[in-house]
Amino acid sequence: ITTSTVTILNSVPSQPAVSLLVWSDGTGPAVAPPPDTVDDIICNLDTSSTDADTGDTVSYTIQWFEDSSATPIYVVNKTPAPTGTSDADWHLPADQTSYGDRIKCRVTPYDNFGSGAAGTFAETPYVEVQDLTQPNAPVFDSIARYGNSTTVTLSGTCVAGQFDCSVLTISCTSPTATNLNTTATCTGLNDFSKDVFLDRGHTWTCGGICTDQATNDSPPSGTVVTEICDPFDSYEINASEGPTYGDSSGNPVDEFAGLPDDNASSITVTGNIIGADTVDWYRFQSTDNVSEDLADGRDAYNFQITMQAGIDDYDITVYRGTNPSLNPSAVPECNATGQYDDYNWYNWDKNRRANGTSVSDRPLPADRQACGANPNAAYNYCADDSVDYYVQVVRTQQTDCQHYRLRASNGGTNTP
Repeated sequence: ITTSTVTILNSVPSQPAVSLLVWSDGTGPAVAPPPDTVDDIICNLDTSSTDADTGDTVSYTIQWFEDSSATPIYVVNKTPAPTGTSDADWHLPADQTSYGDRIKCRVTPYDNFGSGAAGTFAETPYVEVQDLTQPNAPVFDSIARYGNSTTVTLSGTCVAGQFDCSVLTISCTSPTATNLNTTATCTGLNDFSKDVFLDRGHTWTCGGICTDQATNDSPPSGTVVTEICDPFDSYEINASEGPTYGDSSGNPVDEFAGLPDDNASSITVTGNIIGADTVDWYRFQSTDNVSEDLADGRDAYNFQITMQAGIDDYDITVYRGTNPSLNPSAVPECNATGQYDDYNWYNWDKNRRANGTSVSDRPLPADRQACGANPNAAYNYCADDSVDYYVQVVRTQQTDCQHYRLRASNGGTNTP
């Protein structure tokens, strides 16, 4: 007896149910969307497919799509059901996605028969890849605690890139001035440099934050502090003279007219010694009008340097007629007394000969600055005392914005 042929048909697997999860930082745990640029995306098998045919094994092909493209960007063929959310076969690695991508997964079940579609696929809605990672904070280089220039260069390091320091915002604040806010660029060398302009007479605290293209802010940076001195030392920021102007006797501040001995003019300088500076040097020129001295019968020359401000913090040392940079053996004036706050030089009749012995055959003149063409019983000699002075200013107390003020003059009466 021949029976009719019976064809046993294959039962296709049932449709699975899937959803999207996020494998945080590529290491877990699994969390709800949205994904970050550093996260894997999980095609999570919520409900497995079943197969009515006894003994058929169900496997799955996972396809990942970006936006509305019909071409998958990533495919895993015929993998078993996942053992858990950590199963890498069900992950779209983070390096396969970019910021702003819209991702979905499609899961197609298969059984033992045939390699084609064996059932109805399941598909998730799109999720958009976002940038949820806080960028690294910038690091500011140290700056001078006290400064003379209102221009301060803020520099440091940062991590460049659209997902890192896309914009660097710098803030400088002072409790006594209007705050300053500006932006800088984090370069491809992972550094930044920005000149800011800060008002004088205030203490400023500066720092910054990095913001990425998704408007995530970094933690705040550490801060740097500076005070812009007022009064200030204009010679220290004289661009035409350079940064070492006035820092040695070989390069003293030398921009003053000579001081005649008529006491009609004076020179006042304001400065400070801050930061790495240790001394300031000045050159003052003095002149002696001998013709007028002879006509008046009196030596009017009387050169004086007075410390008018900063006495508790500063002292001076004076070299008369010699530049110690050219004469290393030069000895400063009044060397036995050490440094001082005031200095003056003038001719004063002590009733002594040139060799220091007493002149006993004449009385002292009523005006001890009296002089004549020739030394005699009534007068000293009207000598030409014109000479240059090299003045060194040193700081004796701790560094802050404390300034000094010197006044140089020539002429007038003095009493020792």
